[in-house]
Amino acid sequence: MSSTQSSNQGEDVKVVHTDGTINYVDRDAGGGDAAKMPDGYFTSPQFIGTVLVATAWTLGSSISFLLFGRLSDIFGRKYLVVGTSVLGLVSYIIGAVTQNVPTLIAAKLIIGIAAAG
Repeated sequence: MSSTQSSNQGEDVKVVHTDGTINYVDRDAGGGDAAKMPDGYFTSPQFIGTVLVATAWTLGSSISFLLFGRLSDIFGRKYLVVGTSVLGLVSYIIGAVTQNVPTLIAAKLIIGIAAAG
């Protein structure tokens, strides 16, 4: 639990935690009030792409966790670990050099699949 104190806009907000630590946080660091965002921001391709990039890894790994246990019993752990390591390395390189959001989403999905192995 923490309490906050603020003065004027644009200044730091003092956050006092229950253990006595004090943090000063920029008032505008959180992105501001959602009501002040431009019309259509939350339905814009940029926002949707950001959400998909952020969740692609989680989707890939959560689905793969369900499959890789059984696959490692069938094919052996060594082959699964080596295969997912190579898959992860290739998809990290693709994600690093990509020039568009759909390719980045695909790379993050494959990285999530590789992380589950």
